[in-house]
Amino acid sequence: MPLTPEAMDQGLQYFQMDGKAVYETATQALPKAIQQVLTDTGLTIDDIDLMIPHQPSIKILQATAKAIGLPFDARSAESDRLIRFKMTATSP
Repeated sequence: MPLTPEAMDQGLQYFQMDGKAVYETATQALPKAIQQVLTDTGLTIDDIDLMIPHQPSIKILQATAKAIGLPFDARSAESDRLIRFKMTATSP
């Protein structure tokens, strides 16, 4: 949609996110995607020692870990956050 004065008057120039819908979608899609990768590779969750997903929401990470039966480790989530920040800061 082109940005017009009318659209700006309605506040449509701002990004809006439905947090509940994002949470619901992510907590359904991520476990399914992880299970598909495990199936495709012939692995089980017991073969995984550490997973560092690229997902900024701790709540989504916790729910996903519970759904797939992998213990949640906040340190891995923090490591991913720090890695992303460092990559962003050093990217040209």
